[in-house]
Amino acid sequence: MSSDTEIRRDITEEDLEKYQNLVPTCEHYEEEYSDCRSIRARLHQRFVHGEEIDCEPWKTDHGNCLKWRKEKDLTALRAVTESEIIRMRKRQEATRATTQVWEFREEPPPDAVWSPPLPPYLAEKVKSSMIGSQSQSSKGCVLM
Repeated sequence: MSSDTEIRRDITEEDLEKYQNLVPTCEHYEEEYSDCRSIRARLHQRFVHGEEIDCEPWKTDHGNCLKWRKEKDLTALRAVTESEIIRMRKRQEATRATTQVWEFREEPPPDAVWSPPLPPYLAEKVKSSMIGSQSQSSKGCVLM
């Protein structure tokens, strides 16, 4: 997995403009920091990671977010946006690294694969059911 500095180096000005809307409310960072430091979260961190993770980035982001909100400091906004991009890219890398069961697709499958016809025995059951008789009599939605 890439380090924070490698990801930060790859962030362009276009990325910053594109992802500024990803920055949540300042209260979100405060809640994340509080949750990160809770006993429950600490036990979870030790179980999953084998150690307690550093919660300071949440606190730093909260401070930068407040600085942006109150003083409209662009460097603070840049820092928070970079932090969000780093989190997003790490999450994407982790997902792609651990989900090698299937291949990621670029477009949805064709209709024949997506919704194949029912097998003959099920088609017969549908015809003789209440839903089948209603669908044959009217092609619209029937509410009972």
